[in-house]
Amino acid sequence: MFGVLGYLKSLVLTNYWQTIDLVGEISQPILFVTGTRDEVVPTEQTQRLFDASVKSRMREIWVSEKGNHNNTWSVDK
Repeated sequence: MFGVLGYLKSLVLTNYWQTIDLVGEISQPILFVTGTRDEVVPTEQTQRLFDASVKSRMREIWVSEKGNHNNTWSVDK
């Protein structure tokens, strides 16, 4: 999606999300929502977050086969 801009991202993006390092400490229920056509956060990354959320007392992952980054919440209604 970002093409050449992807290489420049590290020069302008100063907020590094360390979600994978933090999600394992969350004990509250978590619902992960992802779309197989997400061009920003690939489904594989969401799956890794789900796998790492070992302390959550209830966790679920929902994958929309038609969802992209901006419409996953609505395409399967």
